[in-house]
Amino acid sequence: MIENPSVPPVVVLGAGVSGLSSGIELLLRGYQVEIWARDLPAATTSAVAGAVWFPFHAAPADRVGAWARETYDQLARLAEDPESGVTMREGVLCDPERTDESTWRPAVGAVRATAEGDLPAGRKGLVFVAPIAEMPLYLAALERRFLDLGGAFRTRDVGRLAEVFAETGRVVNCTGLGARDLCADPEVHPVRGQLVRLAGVDLARWYLDEKGVDGVSYVIPRSRDVVLGGTVEPGIEDRTPDPHEAERILARCLRLVPELAKGRVVGTSVGLRPGRSAIRLEVEERDGGAVIHNYGHGGSGLTLSWGCAREVADLADRRWGVGR
Repeated sequence: MIENPSVPPVVVLGAGVSGLSSGIELLLRGYQVEIWARDLPAATTSAVAGAVWFPFHAAPADRVGAWARETYDQLARLAEDPESGVTMREGVLCDPERTDESTWRPAVGAVRATAEGDLPAGRKGLVFVAPIAEMPLYLAALERRFLDLGGAFRTRDVGRLAEVFAETGRVVNCTGLGARDLCADPEVHPVRGQLVRLAGVDLARWYLDEKGVDGVSYVIPRSRDVVLGGTVEPGIEDRTPDPHEAERILARCLRLVPELAKGRVVGTSVGLRPGRSAIRLEVEERDGGAVIHNYGHGGSGLTLSWGCAREVADLADRRWGVGR
C-alpha cells in the first residue's frame, strides 16, 4: 500500500461481504483504505447468510452474469486455502428452466441433468459444482486479509455522507439496507429471510429450489451444521424468528432432501437482504468529492461480491487515479 499522508484514504462504508471485498480490491490497487461501520463483520447481515454461490433476487441480468462469473472464479481460488471458509461442492438446482441461465451457467463449467436418485420422484434439475462460503469463517478470513494488506477499521455509525466528506472526498458506499436512509434512496427495501440450522446430518451436496410452489427451499451443508431456508418477504423488517415459519421451512426441505429427517434443529435466525429493483454500482459526484455506490445486491451479496469489488476498484482508478 502506498503511504502518502497528503492523499486522503478511501473510506468504505460497511463491513459486510461487499465492503470487505471492495476494501481488499482497493488495497491491492495501492489505495489507503479505512472501513467505517457500526458493526464489525461478524455482526453484519452477511454473517447470517447460508451461503451458496448463485445469483438470487438481483438485477440487471446482463451485469449480474458478469459479476457472478468473476466472483465464482475468485471463490474457487480461495477454496484452495482451508482457512478461507470456502469449499467447492456439487449441488442440485431444481426446475432450472425457471431461472435465468445467462446469470449463472457460463460460470460453472460442467453441468448435467439429474439422474434417478438425485431428487425425489417427479422432480428434475441440474447438477454442477458451486462455491459454498461458511460466512462466519469466510468473513473472518476476509477481515484478516484486509488488515494484513494494511487496511484499518473504524467503528462509527454514519448518519450522513457529509460526515465522511469532512475527512475525505473518497467514499465507497457498501451500506446495504442502510443506503435507504444514508442516500435517501426509496428503492432500497428489506427482504426478510429466515433460516433453520440442523446438526447431525452429513450431506455431500447442496440443493436449491428457487421458485417452488410453496416457497423457496435451500439446503446448504457446512462443517458443523446444515443451513435450511428460507423465506423471501419484501418489506418485512421484523428480525424475530417465527417458529411456525421454521416448521414450514423444515417441511419443504425434508420433501426435497429426506435424509434431513436424521438431523436436529440447533438454531434459527433471520436476516434482512438489501433489496432494490437493480444493483446500484456507479460514481456519484458530490460537493467535496465522489461516492462509488455498491449496494442493492438482494440475495446475491456473496455471489456478486468480487465482481462488484473489481468494478468498484476500476471506477476508483478512473476517478481518483491508480493508487494515488
